[in-house]
Amino acid sequence: MILLIAYWFLLLPLFLGWGVLGHRSVVKYFNQHESSESLFVFILIGVVIVGFIANVCSLFFSLGNSPYLLLVLYALALGAIIKEREIVVAAIKQVRLFTVTGGVFFAILIIVVCKSAAPSEILDEKGYYLPFIKWVETYGITPGLANLQGRFGFNSSWHILSALLSLRWSGTLFYDLNGFITLVILGYYLLGVSKTVSPIRYICGLFVASFVFRNFLTSSAADLPNIYLGSLVILWMVGKYENKTLGEIDYTFIVSFFISFYLVTIKPSSIYLLLIYLPTISIVLLNKQFDRMVWLVCIGAMFIIPWCVRFYITTGYLVFPIAGIDIFNPDWKVPLESVIYERNAVKCFPIFDSLSIEEVLKMSFSEWFPQWFKKSPIEQKAFLITALVISLYHIVTLKKHLRTLNDRLFIAIQGMLLLNIVIWITQYPDFRFAWGYILVYVGIGIYFLLQEIVVLRKYTQQLILFFVVIMTSMNLVRTCKDVSGNYKNIVFQQAAFPEGEIQIQNINHVSYYKSEVVWDLPLPSILSWQNPAIELRTKSTLKNGFRPVNANKIDE
Repeated sequence: MILLIAYWFLLLPLFLGWGVLGHRSVVKYFNQHESSESLFVFILIGVVIVGFIANVCSLFFSLGNSPYLLLVLYALALGAIIKEREIVVAAIKQVRLFTVTGGVFFAILIIVVCKSAAPSEILDEKGYYLPFIKWVETYGITPGLANLQGRFGFNSSWHILSALLSLRWSGTLFYDLNGFITLVILGYYLLGVSKTVSPIRYICGLFVASFVFRNFLTSSAADLPNIYLGSLVILWMVGKYENKTLGEIDYTFIVSFFISFYLVTIKPSSIYLLLIYLPTISIVLLNKQFDRMVWLVCIGAMFIIPWCVRFYITTGYLVFPIAGIDIFNPDWKVPLESVIYERNAVKCFPIFDSLSIEEVLKMSFSEWFPQWFKKSPIEQKAFLITALVISLYHIVTLKKHLRTLNDRLFIAIQGMLLLNIVIWITQYPDFRFAWGYILVYVGIGIYFLLQEIVVLRKYTQQLILFFVVIMTSMNLVRTCKDVSGNYKNIVFQQAAFPEGEIQIQNINHVSYYKSEVVWDLPLPSILSWQNPAIELRTKSTLKNGFRPVNANKIDE
């Protein structure tokens, strides 16, 4: 725990400095008015910029064998902080810790630190996340890597950033970005949003902060940044609604837009979240502000291009696992049947993990949905029912919410959120993909429902604050129970990787380390049940990658 806290403090200047540089660039090149931004916003902008740099650099060299790239980035960040120290100091002074929400943040800090320092509770950590990160640390992006394991082809930028910041070259490993990003975003909701200037965003932020996904804190899963960053960009659009600027491309829109593009590279399913910008973009295009939109799209594409190049290198496809975009034919290309399997697994596994993919695919929506809903946990059922009630409320009250252009744009954005929910539930109905927009959609709906009740209208903030205190207290008690009897180990050392029985198996002249839990085994390592039908592209090194055994013979 002590090492973990020191690690997070080490990350702060890195992200803060690059965030200030990003802030200055937006103000300068998009002709935005200089304003005093939240410390948390600067840090989030920095996370996106450093993540983008890691994406580009991963195409050319490994990220974990040398400290030089990180040292250069750190030096530039410190230089930016020194140069722009006035706005940094102003941002720090905005943080008010000695409030009720400050107390909630301190409780969440305890939860996040304890769970981040504890052993992983996510199964994919042992055979997917950490092995992929280690490949990026050791060899960089390797041709045909997805042939070794299909899920390596999912290619999350969050794992690329983890590889850059793991400090493998130091001999001490840190894969704890999930805890850091949780504290930054929930810190923004609790300490960085004005309850008088932006009451709806404040209340919805408190609502989101009530839900700490404790199991994801124990891993490097990309699902957690997908949840919280997704909720963040939506709530920034809520803030624009409150400021009556939904029809304008301003600082908030620009930063939110860029973060959303980066979010797509973290979790491709979040691409539908870009729909929330269509109402604003339509107004901008009607006003013939084409030059600004062209710049936004071009810069957004900068985030996507390195990501697509990584897809090509690791899988042979432009986007994986989408077999329909099939325009390349390198020798390392993942076989079509493997692509289809990974795509179908994403949809079918959350529906029925006890049935085969073929059996689930034969079922219609009307057949699988009632059974899926029945086996879902009670809190997930509650959210789905609440979302349905809120949707009916929006339909009933639609007429009175169409008075102004700003109101109509906000209704359109909520319609886009509902469309996201419909796409999610019909295409890949796993709640970890959808919590970000479900939480905000429900939070917005609860706010407007409470405004309809005269007796409760003026107590809305107090009710939501009471809710977040109760939920955080419950999570704190559960976390203390989780780590009880193990405080000494959690405080003074990192959680150890559980070990399994290790076998060494030769497949097509390559020796693989196989175990039930891969974690940090030497490369190439695979889970004990995997037997990939692949071979090295050349005999000399793993760096040159893998290809299916039916491809050309190994080069001499």
